[in-house]
Amino acid sequence: MKKTISVFAILILIFTTLSGCNFEKIEKEINDAVNDLAEISGIYGETVEFVIEESVKVEPAAIPTDTSSSYFCFRKLNSEQKRLYRLILTAVQQMTDGFIDLGSCKQTYNTDISIAYQAVSNDHPELFWMPYSYLINNKGSKTKPRAMIALSYTGNKHSCSWLINKSEKEYMTTVLNDTVNELVSNASGLSRYEAELYFHDEICYTTTYTTGDPEDLVYTAYGALINGRAVCEGYSRAMQLLCQKVGIPCTLISGECEGTGHLWNLIDPGDGWYHLDVTWDDNDETNQPYRLYFNLTTEEILNDRTIAPNILELSAGEKAEGNYNLITDECIKNNYNFFIYEGLYFDSSYETVVSARIYEADKTGLKELTFRFTDNNIWADFEKKYQSYVTKIQKMLNRSSSRATITNISIVKNTVTFYW
Repeated sequence: MKKTISVFAILILIFTTLSGCNFEKIEKEINDAVNDLAEISGIYGETVEFVIEESVKVEPAAIPTDTSSSYFCFRKLNSEQKRLYRLILTAVQQMTDGFIDLGSCKQTYNTDISIAYQAVSNDHPELFWMPYSYLINNKGSKTKPRAMIALSYTGNKHSCSWLINKSEKEYMTTVLNDTVNELVSNASGLSRYEAELYFHDEICYTTTYTTGDPEDLVYTAYGALINGRAVCEGYSRAMQLLCQKVGIPCTLISGECEGTGHLWNLIDPGDGWYHLDVTWDDNDETNQPYRLYFNLTTEEILNDRTIAPNILELSAGEKAEGNYNLITDECIKNNYNFFIYEGLYFDSSYETVVSARIYEADKTGLKELTFRFTDNNIWADFEKKYQSYVTKIQKMLNRSSSRATITNISIVKNTVTFYW
């Protein structure tokens, strides 16, 4: 089963080189302001103190008025963070080198930049060249900062860079867009749920989970859709990119699974948010997606993972250790859960349901079906007595004149797959 290795950090540094009679007062004001912030981690930003001789200015990106299927993080930000978001977005889109002048900022500029940068990254899976580290410089004073950010820079023993060469951007973007457009075309006419299922399965079919450095693009939609190699972040960004193209609301959410950082999707197939984890539905053994993590409630996803805190909702003094989220909306619906929607969710009278579904599936040429149990007690009972239950199901199939003969079963988590 797939796991993530994607963990990032951020440094929040405060300059303390003031002198003079007002030093203690100013220092107290700064410390008080900093103490009101949550200590965060996310995309890595390093504060540097050397003198910047030259800087460039960029125009803030225009945010489309129709943001129904994207820009979810942008909408959560305060006005200062939105201003920084728009400047950073332009710089990434244009691959602007060197230090970029962000203008007059608040004393909380380290945190504001980090949140804005994370929001741009989370809203835009198409920006597969966006770096995971950057440099920050304060050209102003402690009380009146004038912040600058560098996304691609080398000098003064510091460096950061794009994940690809600028000369490769146009070609690689065209390649990605061609693949995305083909998949989107194949989903034409499908409902939100049907398109989601199609994209989910296609990613599982064509992508192999693998580790690597960011420069290998395994954290990106390009890595998943074009190179066919990705970690959980690549799977999730690929799903997000495809969904955005057909108007399905989809974003990213981070947490931990089995003690390691993990990333998956929040998605709205029609009646609200659900948790979707394409990575953990990728089945290396049979190449048939599991669908175990296809549209779960928050209660269900918390059975085997934790959700990182929402940095925008923390109270003063609270800390977000490790990864953090910008969106953590509660998922309470289950109508679009794969097993419920497809009628593969059974209770204690499941012999009749299973035999009927196998009968219908066999007529269409299918040779396997996965069912989910309504609760752990029923699953435990089946696991204990599965031989007798399989015998009962086969007898029902025989009485229906079906040619399907059960050859094997596979029990994974709270589901069972029948093969015939």
